[in-house]
Amino acid sequence: MIEVAKHVEIEDVKVLNGGNLVMRCQVGDRVVWVPAPRTLPGTEIEHRGDRGRLVLPHDLAVDLDLVG
Repeated sequence: MIEVAKHVEIEDVKVLNGGNLVMRCQVGDRVVWVPAPRTLPGTEIEHRGDRGRLVLPHDLAVDLDLVG
């Protein structure tokens, strides 16, 4: 049986616009809308201009097309 990671860590993510509900983030050359309440412990970004690690549940990272 193949075990799927429960979370995904993405480094060097920049918050372009942040709020309590959704953050617009730059991940590489892509821009994605991340539901802020779904971020997991270990996430280092929150406000506009922040740059760092984004930790998401695996299913959300798949939905945002950040992992295969």
